This record gives sequence, structure tokens and C-alpha cells, in this order.
Amino acid sequence: MTGLDDETRAIAEAAAARLGVSAGDAELIHLHSNATVALPSAGLVLRIATSPDAFDRIRGSVRGWLAARGYPCTVPADAEPWIEAGRIVSVWRFEEVVPGPSASMAEFGTLLRKLHDEPVPPFQVRDLERRLGWAVVTNTRAIKPSEDPDVLAIEGDISQPATADRITGDALARFGRIDTLVDIPGVFVSKPFTDYTAEDYALMVGVNLTGFFWLTQRVTPEMLKRNGGHVVNISATLADDAASRAPSGCWSHSPRA
Repeated sequence: MTGLDDETRAIAEAAAARLGVSAGDAELIHLHSNATVALPSAGLVLRIATSPDAFDRIRGSVRGWLAARGYPCTVPADAEPWIEAGRIVSVWRFEEVVPGPSASMAEFGTLLRKLHDEPVPPFQVRDLERRLGWAVVTNTRAIKPSEDPDVLAIEGDISQPATADRITGDALARFGRIDTLVDIPGVFVSKPFTDYTAEDYALMVGVNLTGFFWLTQRVTPEMLKRNGGHVVNISATLADDAASRAPSGCWSHSPRA
């Protein structure tokens, strides 16, 4: 093993044994508050974090971080994160980059609309989150009830205040409190702005803006009663990629409380 201290080496060896792979060629990529260890022969990268929330913080950025260090196209492996010697271990698999054809903004908008019409997959709380006592309330226009006792799925149009009332009320009735709100509602209308109809405008504003307002307004007082909480508003990266062929917008599922 190259560059590993005793603690990191022991955790890497235990993780490799759990995964059924060799840690003999383990290489230290990075060591600070968290450690990142490559297992080249297994095609895996181990992320050894110091706190339970570290995995969620790095989930979105770890691919770019690893790509800059020679591990492109890195994706989470099948193994769920777990606790090893008081540290959170997540597993990543790096894959060969395969160039593919590029799509126009119009084709991309068509794909997003097609995906938006697909049934929503069941939402599940991961084992690690369950052990930490986390529970989730999730909402879309066409979500099905969940059989997971730690997941409350609420169907409804987030642009309507009644849906925000139901999300807040049912969350409190089931779980007793609301600690964090993640606002990610959105629709994408792929046509020139000058061609928008009144119905298009009402849809965009109702979901992308009003949906944020109704739910955030309702959950904030519940957080203030407990002297704290978190509200996270997420916008679409499409807004950073303007193109004359199609307007920038956003598309996503609705909030999780």
C-alpha cells in the first residue's frame, strides 16, 4: 500500500475484505479530513469520510474531483455506504469514457419532456440514513404510495397551496418534525420565449417559483419552533447553458421535505 497511514490502511483493508477485492495495490489519492484511496486492480475508489453528512456533500462533486486526478467517469458503486471504525466509507467505480453523439437543445428538451412523463420510481431511504434515524417526505404529481415506513410519498401539484399544506401537515403527523426542506421543483418548456403562451407562462411560474414559495413559507415556522432547520433551493444547470435554438429552463421532480 502506497502512502497510507495506519488508520487509513486498516479501514481500506477492512473495506476491501467486505467487498471481496484485494487491497494489496491500494494507493492514497488524497488525505486531509477525509481520505480517498484507489484500489486499481478492482477498478474502485474508496472515500473514507469523517462525518455522516460528508457522503451527501461530495456525491455531486466527487466525479469531477477524481477526474482531475486521473479517474474519469467515476460513478457510485453498487455497495451502500457503511460505517467502518467510526468513519463513513463510500465506494466509487471508475469507468472508461466512451465518446457519444451530441444532441441539440431541441432534442434535449424533447428527452426531458419524455422523462417527465415516465412513472416515478419508488423512493427508498438507504440503510445508512435509516441507521442515522432519517426519514423522507417526497412529492411529485404522479408518485405512488411507498411501503417503506420511513418514506411518505405525497401526490400533488406543488404549484397549489393545498399541496404544500398537505406535505407539511402529513410530514408532522407521521414524523413529528421537519428538519430540512430541499426545494427542487421545475418544468422545462422547450420553445422560444416569444412563442410562450399564457398557459406556458402560468406553468413555468406556478411550478418553478410559486412551488418554492408555498412550501418554504409553510415549513419555516415549524423549523423556527425548534430553533433551527435547513432550506436548500436547487436550480437547474440548464440556466448556465444558454442557446439561441432553445430557451434555458429547468426540469426536475418536486420537493422532498
